[in-house]
Amino acid sequence: MTYTVRAVRFAPVPYAEVEPVGGGAREALSMWTVERMQTNQPLPDR
Repeated sequence: MTYTVRAVRFAPVPYAEVEPVGGGAREALSMWTVERMQTNQPLPDR
């Protein structure tokens, strides 16, 4: 799935608010997860 980053925050921990392209619920993901998604590396199961 493709996401659009809507916000990046650094407190209390670095995270990004992302939203699926085409609409949908926003999610908060750690910057580590966003960086892994950007490089197409596999993510651990949630």
